[in-house]
Amino acid sequence: MSGREILETRLGYLEAAMKYIEDTLNEVLVRRTRLHEVLGREQEAIDELGRIGTTVREELKRDRGEFSELKSDVLKTSLRVLDDRIKQAKAASDEVRTLVEPVKFDQQDALEKALRVECGKLRGEVRKLRARMDRGEGLHDVWQSYSTAVVDAAERIYDDYVAFIAGLAMRDANIARDVSAASDLLLAKIPGQDRALTVPARSVACNLPGLVRMGFPEWTVWGVPLIGREAGTSFFQHSEAVAVRQLLDPPLEPEEELLAADAVAAYIIGPAYARAMFTLRLRPDAPGEGTPSDVQRAEVILAVLELCSHKDGQSRFPDHVAELATLWDSLLEEFHLSPRPESRPPLAEKIYDALVTARIRGIRAISWEDVQTCAKQLRTGGRLPPLEKPSDLVVILLNAGWIARKDLRPDSVGEIAERMMKHLKPDNTARATERRSDQPLTTKPPRGQR
Repeated sequence: MSGREILETRLGYLEAAMKYIEDTLNEVLVRRTRLHEVLGREQEAIDELGRIGTTVREELKRDRGEFSELKSDVLKTSLRVLDDRIKQAKAASDEVRTLVEPVKFDQQDALEKALRVECGKLRGEVRKLRARMDRGEGLHDVWQSYSTAVVDAAERIYDDYVAFIAGLAMRDANIARDVSAASDLLLAKIPGQDRALTVPARSVACNLPGLVRMGFPEWTVWGVPLIGREAGTSFFQHSEAVAVRQLLDPPLEPEEELLAADAVAAYIIGPAYARAMFTLRLRPDAPGEGTPSDVQRAEVILAVLELCSHKDGQSRFPDHVAELATLWDSLLEEFHLSPRPESRPPLAEKIYDALVTARIRGIRAISWEDVQTCAKQLRTGGRLPPLEKPSDLVVILLNAGWIARKDLRPDSVGEIAERMMKHLKPDNTARATERRSDQPLTTKPPRGQR
């Protein structure tokens, strides 16, 4: 075979692979649409049965002697049986929805569309290469374009496709599904990320807009705050952040954008982000070749938290921030590294001022008294009332959890995590009762303390 024939063969295989990915996405869409229709018809049938029962009850109440006592008793018994059957059917339907709808349909649609767009772009590049070969361009130049542009793009699409399909499959299989759902709640707190989807993956790197990977092995509730960094990297690209971008003059440099992502995450999530970063991700002596070092990142995170702690009325919040600074300083000393500079990084103040001026809602808007109350209840196993906004609940509980686990044995830390997940499940937050957001969080005391 000639060099051109070999290249043509590879292009053919590449096109077949792109078609396979697109066909798979189309099949997933068809199946999901049909399933959605079936679940909808099932819900309509359950609702209709409920309406029939209501109608019969109303007729019985208006009974003017048309029914004998025996018929009336039979009807009432039948209605009770019907009510039981409706409850059973609804419970079964809800269980099916939990298994087959671990994520929102519109989120999946957006991600699948993005993958199709990338496949379409790659097919366009393949057509261009064929056209160049037809025009008789030099084989070396065409092959170079294939190796540097087409192959790299194909590998990125494949990585994103595998991450998307595998991540959804793992959520369906209940592997880190609850943690992913809790992460989705946290993403709703970050402007521009309400349609993003969290999936477990080997690493956090991703090229697919709207897909946030939870890096392995951080598939626990303690790793949920870490998605703030991944979401923060795209924060400044969204229309909701246009006011922040306008306040950043001059625009951020590439390296500053990575540090800005940490600043946004710290501003919105609070000390829980620093706790998770220091415990699970950052390493004081890690090299920073080509990217900000972990030391630089920690300095920005702590500086933003210190600025957030200056708000009046945040009782004990400054104490927790100071404790975090002490923790990081001790790590620097343990690794025989230079101490943190006394002055804050200018970038941290720049990002913080822009977020505050643009009125981006962050940890400053949440009462630290609520966090401390929740921390106490997580330790004792007390009940927590739902908040009006699930995104408020997730930030409060993530911070409360890191406070509650302090100085506990590993088995007790696991109990804290289980209690946090119980309250962070979507079915516990979606039906939140209405209450004013400025009211303090109140909880029922544990048994024996009432």
